[in-house]
Amino acid sequence: MTAYVLPVLFVLLAWWGSTGVVFWLDGLPRRTFQWSMLGATLLLAVAVLGLMALRDDTSVRGAGRASSRPCRPCCGTRSPFSSRRSSWWS
Repeated sequence: MTAYVLPVLFVLLAWWGSTGVVFWLDGLPRRTFQWSMLGATLLLAVAVLGLMALRDDTSVRGAGRASSRPCRPCCGTRSPFSSRRSSWWS
């Protein structure tokens, strides 16, 4: 049962936490917008590097490594738009 509950709790926490960050950033003064965008751009760069580092790891462990760290928007498997099918398609 824990194998199902913990991932769901993690997703809910990540969802609500990121929504809270968006609301917090939206409430900041207008002069901070450029710094917010700079920070978001840097996070995007880190996320892309993380995706590139884990893109060939299609194991369950790889999915856990990719999704349990900040700035990793993908589960570490190949994209559904990739020409090569990965194990989660079958």
